[in-house]
Amino acid sequence: MKRYTNVRSDITLPCTRECGSAELCRAVCDEAPSVIFLSRAIREADILQVVYVTAVVPYIVLIVLLVWNVQLDGAWLGIQFYLIPEWSKLSSAKVR
Repeated sequence: MKRYTNVRSDITLPCTRECGSAELCRAVCDEAPSVIFLSRAIREADILQVVYVTAVVPYIVLIVLLVWNVQLDGAWLGIQFYLIPEWSKLSSAKVR
């Protein structure tokens, strides 16, 4: 197991598998403390705001797409085809 020392904070991080090159593994080990610091610097309120946005925006997009597509020509035929089954086709099922 190779060990690379972080130059900035003298933290030794193990690289348990080969990254392909020593430069890539050293770059990952050098940047890990920065990522950890930035992730701890984010307040919980900021995280909650992100959660609220990512939870609400998909529903808004779906509602907009629903309204947009219902207004298209022939949309009602597609809705009927989707919701109303054709019982005659169900009774005459054939396997080819």
